[in-house]
Amino acid sequence: MAAILKFPGKTKGLVCFTKQETLNIPSFDFLRSKWVVGLHHNWQPAYHDNRFDVSIICKNYMMTAGAPVIDAHACSYVSKYFNPSPFLQRHWDILYVARSVDFKRISVFLNSIRKVYDMGYDYRVLLIACNGPMPADTEKCPKDLLGDYMKMFSHEERTRFNLLEMNYNYPFTFDHETLAHFYKSSKVFTHVGNVGYWSRVASQAYAAGLGVVCYPGQSTVVPEKLRKSPVTHVYNNDNEIPLRMIEAVESYNENYDSDLFVESSNHFQPENTSIRTKDEIRKFFRKIGIEFDSSDGFNLHNLDRRIARHVGASIGDNKVSMNINDFMKVLMSDTQFDSESEDLEILISGG
Repeated sequence: MAAILKFPGKTKGLVCFTKQETLNIPSFDFLRSKWVVGLHHNWQPAYHDNRFDVSIICKNYMMTAGAPVIDAHACSYVSKYFNPSPFLQRHWDILYVARSVDFKRISVFLNSIRKVYDMGYDYRVLLIACNGPMPADTEKCPKDLLGDYMKMFSHEERTRFNLLEMNYNYPFTFDHETLAHFYKSSKVFTHVGNVGYWSRVASQAYAAGLGVVCYPGQSTVVPEKLRKSPVTHVYNNDNEIPLRMIEAVESYNENYDSDLFVESSNHFQPENTSIRTKDEIRKFFRKIGIEFDSSDGFNLHNLDRRIARHVGASIGDNKVSMNINDFMKVLMSDTQFDSESEDLEILISGG
């Protein structure tokens, strides 16, 4: 990833990279006459890398004391299409959207739904699974997802538990508008990943007004007052997941009109995340004594997908198809960047 967040002009611009494509770059001094250079930490927690001027990460996950931080992350951002919908539009009780990678623990989700059905709750469930170029084959992410689904659930149960297994356009099969339709048609999002960092799909769920079942660390993406019922239902071990699912659905049916769902959605709407991000960038520039002029312009579109992707090498389609050294040359050229582009880096790299 190389995401241009602030344009250069009267003052320096801000561009950030990810770890993967920068491992063999010893220094970014080449850029510093024109750019402040940041590192977006895709995996949290993390330590500051001194090659970079600033770490872009949730400040609570920065392990280096006193490190320069812009408090933001890919999971801080959600497309404008993820917003609340009427209760009667919400067809599915439980939704899970996951890539076929181990830490998404799709098998745990299947087992949890099996237990919910065995407890007598005939909820409508939707699982959207996007398979990558390298098929998964682990205990937590089975190679034959469809086969497991067919074995574990009867014909009648499969009319209520719908599986969409996608085998193209990894890692994002759908555009934002289409994906948001499934969220806005659901009541509760269950994230069965038991890792303690933020999750993009959970943020999308909060933005679309769903209740969220998740591991404790994932709930910290919202303010503390929203980390409890009816908005958030936290589990501490796998045995609790079915119980939290039931609790969340029943609570949503009773409290779907709670102002807390409105508040959780508003927290992620682009007009609000844009204000917070601009303030974070402004504070950082001033803290380190770099001149700042907001009239230079920002590019904060589509950051949930732009800010965490890689330049030149990545599994799947979400990447900038240009060598990182060539991309840095573009950054230092006289290119006039299009401030209204929804995907600026793809535009300037030629696709």
